[in-house]
Amino acid sequence: MVAKPVRQLSNINIVIQKGLAAAVEIFDQLDSNDEIDEGASDSSITGKIEFNNVSFSYDSTKKNFR
Repeated sequence: MVAKPVRQLSNINIVIQKGLAAAVEIFDQLDSNDEIDEGASDSSITGKIEFNNVSFSYDSTKKNFR
């Protein structure tokens, strides 16, 4: 008779602990510094990109992008 309420309280505690751990991770991400883009660019690259006969659609009966 007492086992079920104790088990339910234990399960609630598990859910709360998982939620707190997730909250800590989220706040750590929010508090972290922004990443600095250190990528290199090469301005000596020149050229042209050409797309021929390209189409896109979420629905196969309609062309959304052509």
